[in-house]
Amino acid sequence: AGGAPLDTDADSKPNYLDSDDDNDTILTKKEIDDAKAAGLSDDVDGDKKKNYLDTDSDGDGTLDKDESTDASG
Repeated sequence: AGGAPLDTDADSKPNYLDSDDDNDTILTKKEIDDAKAAGLSDDVDGDKKKNYLDTDSDGDGTLDKDESTDASG
């Protein structure tokens, strides 16, 4: 039962060991914490991908890594 652990960004690190599950240069924990603090849905653009697994979480065509203004990741 089971199979290989989920590795959303195909970087050879399973998500449970990966600090950036979607490889958008924004740490998964930061994406989750920021969304909670802002009171946002966990799927802002409604594409059925959690924001922290979505490289364009707001669905505007610009990758999150290119929109991020926080250099600390």
